[in-house]
Amino acid sequence: MKTEPMIDSTTSPGGQSRPKRRSRLATTGAVLVVLLIAGISILAYARLAPRRQGQGAPSANGTWNNVLSGYQLTSLAAAPGDPAVLYACAQHKQARGVVSSASQAVLRSSDGGSHWQDIGGKAGAVATCGLTINPSNSNEVYLVTTINNGKQSSAVLKHTTDGGQTWNTILPALSIPGASTTPAWDITQLSMIGQHLFGIQTLPGRFLLQGRKGTAPRYAVYNLPRLITSSDGGHTWTALDQQFSATQQGVGDYAVDPANIATIYELVSVPRLPIQPLIPEPNGTIPALGYNAVLYKTTDGGATWQLLLKNLPFGSTVQLAANNPQIIYAGGIPRPMPLIGIMPRASKTNTTGGLQLHVSSDGGASWRDVAALPGSLYPQNWFANQNGQVYVYTGGLYLPPTVVVGTAVATTVTISTVTPQKMPAIRQPALTPPTVTALAAQIERYDPATNHWSAVTKPPTSGSLLAVTPGSGSADLLWFMGSSRNQPVLYRYTGA
Repeated sequence: MKTEPMIDSTTSPGGQSRPKRRSRLATTGAVLVVLLIAGISILAYARLAPRRQGQGAPSANGTWNNVLSGYQLTSLAAAPGDPAVLYACAQHKQARGVVSSASQAVLRSSDGGSHWQDIGGKAGAVATCGLTINPSNSNEVYLVTTINNGKQSSAVLKHTTDGGQTWNTILPALSIPGASTTPAWDITQLSMIGQHLFGIQTLPGRFLLQGRKGTAPRYAVYNLPRLITSSDGGHTWTALDQQFSATQQGVGDYAVDPANIATIYELVSVPRLPIQPLIPEPNGTIPALGYNAVLYKTTDGGATWQLLLKNLPFGSTVQLAANNPQIIYAGGIPRPMPLIGIMPRASKTNTTGGLQLHVSSDGGASWRDVAALPGSLYPQNWFANQNGQVYVYTGGLYLPPTVVVGTAVATTVTISTVTPQKMPAIRQPALTPPTVTALAAQIERYDPATNHWSAVTKPPTSGSLLAVTPGSGSADLLWFMGSSRNQPVLYRYTGA
């Protein structure tokens, strides 16, 4: 049976009839119900998405924002061609908030860190993680990881061209002319400049041991870090700095000019092993800190090297400004050597804590010291941004420049014969730390144009500054690894 709609007989002032009030209310009510349901769905998704993804919405400029929980990030990098695309190596939270190094993850974000996707599972079992991004294609990534074939672990190179959705495995091979033995490929500090890959590989070296006169020469075999490169997508690799092998110097850090891959800066030093006698200063002082790093530069792809700086602290790094690679920083935070040589007698006091950084604005032709941080700030790590400013995270220790950090006490040192099978046994000198006062940590920025530091912000919690990446305009994004409620948390600071 057909039902006719009820029509209101009341006419409007123009004489036209209008629907009944009841019909209008029913239609309006239906629309409101639909809008209410849609609103509840949107609200539920908005409330669920941050909890599911572990992050919140982008924050206003000048503030810290919790963008990821449950992952302990060990590295983070932005794609040079598209800084909104980020990749990170991380360790995933296990039961009871424990982070396991055996559970590696590879993370990707395409919106500046607001949302993250774990793409490591598609690469297979990722036991270790080191990655680099193609400067001209944010979807192309190379990943160094470790696999276990049941007998021993070996490093492999994974490659993706679709942002980690699919991966293929590359089996790299070393090509070292004149080498008696070639070790398995296993590199660190992987980077991609142009279409070339770079990394640090340990190669076998020999060290002449001092013996009695008239006896046959004896040698110790040890690993020597070398800078290697690949121009065929990671399949074959060759060394660029074999010249330093003759002086038993190994590479500790390097930087390649993004505008010219033949220009490379390399920090080399005598390796920690085998241990060599430590020569005291004329007054008998044995420095507890190492200053044996040396900075070299090549402009012909490693054929020749030019000495730029000497006596840099142990653990120094070299960094370039990507937008102006003529700006170079070299140096670091003086740290105790992990192994030292003969201690003839008690040494005097030694001071640590300051940032000893040098800057060049003309490609290394001339250098000047970076202005010292205020005496109350204790630097932890530093990063140069793409425009040539430096960010330093200062920890919470009060260390005036005159404070004695440690006094070495004379100890008995025993060094056994150095052989490949038996490593030297050595006792470190005892260091008596002073009383220190905790201070709030902060992040400082250095401007090479003014040679001054300025305070940027205080970190949201205790932790460490992980990375500095380009933001919108001339701003930088600061990435800080901290914790909240026993959970690892990644914080992002915008507006730096």
